[in-house]
Amino acid sequence: MVGLRACGTERRCRRSARVLISTALGLGLLVCQLPPARALPAGSSAKPTAVVSLGCLPQGLPVTQIAGVAVTDEYSKLIEVGGQLIDPFGNRVAFVAGRGEFGPVVVIGDSLAHQATVEIANTLHAAGWGPVCVDTAGGRGIQFSGGAPGATSGADAIARIKASAAQWSGRNVKFVIALGTNDAFSSASTKPRALIAIRAAQAAVGASDQAVGFVEVASRFEDAVHKSAQAAWNSALAEAGVEVLPFAEVIALKPGWIADDLVHLSTSGVNGFSRVVAYATQPVRRERSARSPRGITSAATGVAV
Repeated sequence: MVGLRACGTERRCRRSARVLISTALGLGLLVCQLPPARALPAGSSAKPTAVVSLGCLPQGLPVTQIAGVAVTDEYSKLIEVGGQLIDPFGNRVAFVAGRGEFGPVVVIGDSLAHQATVEIANTLHAAGWGPVCVDTAGGRGIQFSGGAPGATSGADAIARIKASAAQWSGRNVKFVIALGTNDAFSSASTKPRALIAIRAAQAAVGASDQAVGFVEVASRFEDAVHKSAQAAWNSALAEAGVEVLPFAEVIALKPGWIADDLVHLSTSGVNGFSRVVAYATQPVRRERSARSPRGITSAATGVAV
């Protein structure tokens, strides 16, 4: 997992419940999160405490309600990043029911989106999308899983969700790809390789009446290798002609949204990241901002530019 060299000491997940601070929609809500379910060993006769089929959630995993969002968790390996306890290796899927003005939306993400899974789901729903599905996994790339038990690549996650219910397979479904950090800093560190990965995500989505959105890669790395890889990935997004969500430009204005490990989200960044995704994917606001390259960025961050 890229960027973990600078992280704090890893901690084992205790079985007791943890209380996390959620900044969803700008509210300082205290949310009691039950420990995520661990992947069962091969041949184990143990069974989950509940089997629920709901929206885009994987079947056979317990479902927890967090801030009004239905969530399944699988696997956990907690670490400390900048004083914040996060789970960058876990797999999390969130679902919000109810139709919105702009229709269904699916977000496929890596560990950054994993940190903000519930906030992304709630913020998108409040912005007029619905139903909402957010599928995240630590270490994930578009064409690789990252290695956690039960994790899938971004392309495989898209296929799973499209096959899970008819509401996710229509041409009206908006897909947002919040991937690229692991791709850019590993196998897709050059523009030609980045274009291959980006086009693989487009192919997985298939024919759609909605433009596929891609979140820019952003970090606070200052070394030449990371900066070159990030620039190559974001340049490939522009060349691919996809809808680009300007996260790198946002981080230039809000560097504090990135944690001390230089790549994951800080506590304030969790809420900020969800706002960038929700604002940039809202059609009316996006059209109003089209005349100004920084229109979306300034509105999403609240910073005048």
